[in-house]
Parts: sequence; C-alpha cells; structure tokens
Amino acid sequence: MRPVLVFDNETVVDADMARRVVGDPALSDPDALARVAPPRNEGEAYSFPKPLYHRVVEISVCVVNAEGKVETLKPLRTTADERTLLHAFWSGFGRHSGTRLVTYNGRKFDLPVLVQRALANGVSPAPWWTGDYRQRFRDSHLD
Repeated sequence: MRPVLVFDNETVVDADMARRVVGDPALSDPDALARVAPPRNEGEAYSFPKPLYHRVVEISVCVVNAEGKVETLKPLRTTADERTLLHAFWSGFGRHSGTRLVTYNGRKFDLPVLVQRALANGVSPAPWWTGDYRQRFRDSHLD
C-alpha cells in the first residue's frame, strides 16, 4: 500500500485581507468583504469569498504508512499566528513527499486556501509544486 496523507483545514473569513486588497483600512468587515465578494442574493451582506479571503485557523492531519498503520494523527492549531500554522503544514507535507494525498473538496477550496495564504504570509508551499498532486487524473491526489 502506498502511504497516505489525509488533511482538512478550517477557516474564517478574513476582512483584514479584503481591506488590504481594496486599499481602504476604514471599511467595516461586512463592507470590505462585500467589495471582494459582492452579494448574489437579496439580504446577503456578501457572497462566499475566494480562497485568499479565508484565514486558516486549524489543519487536521493524518498520515497512514505503507503497512496501513496510523503514523500521525494531530490537529495543527494556532491562536495568533497563521504563518506558523502554514509553515508547520507545508514543512510536514514536504517530509511526506510521494504519499497519496486524500482530501474532501481539497482541489477547489482547501489547497487553494493553503497555497494562497502561504504566499500571502511569506511561507513557501514548494512541496506542492514538486509532485503531481495537481494532475486531475493521477492517483497522487484523491479528492
């Protein structure tokens, strides 16, 4: 069996990033988010923001080795520093190069968030670019 890395991340919307992109630090949270994710329906303050506008608050990781035994099962959490959390994730991801990646909606949300937020925080997501995880019809990533 090929080793497997399973993960899921939790996020909250990041109005500070929206204010930075819009260039108006005086905007309220809903107004800043409405500028980057305009409401689609009446009564909405804003629609679902793109990955860049989601701050990562937790990543849960499980690594299963080639014998099928759980090697690692842990949540990565941060209360103050998203950069530290992202660095821990991408460093760990790099140590498990060649494993099969398993996510739920990871291609559309989790991975774009982790890559974009890493870049915004000055963290290198280099391990993501070294494998064929982005190839839709390869067996390196089950989503």
